[in-house]
Amino acid sequence: MEKADCTLLDEIYKRKGKRQPYTSEELFSLWKIIIDVFAYCSLCGISHNDIKPSNILLIKSSDAPGGSICKISDFGTSMSLTETRNMQLNMKDNMFTNNNKFMTPLYASPNIC
Repeated sequence: MEKADCTLLDEIYKRKGKRQPYTSEELFSLWKIIIDVFAYCSLCGISHNDIKPSNILLIKSSDAPGGSICKISDFGTSMSLTETRNMQLNMKDNMFTNNNKFMTPLYASPNIC
């Protein structure tokens, strides 16, 4: 994988400082890619469990809609959807950990919540 230029979180803060928010078209193109990635993961039986702006990498590209290609990183807390379901049944009191791996509670996957 090529080196990312920044994370989505970095870009949000940069744009906020410049008072240049994302346009509707830019947001649509970014979210379409992100949703496609998670739909594919779901079809493959994988739950990411920690998606947040700092885990979305941006690579500048004049060919890409919105000027950036986005890639999803940090699958360190991901698990199979079967494992996620078993965890929900067996570990209700400890919903923000999975096999001693931690995730960010505010960004926990809907599969976990």
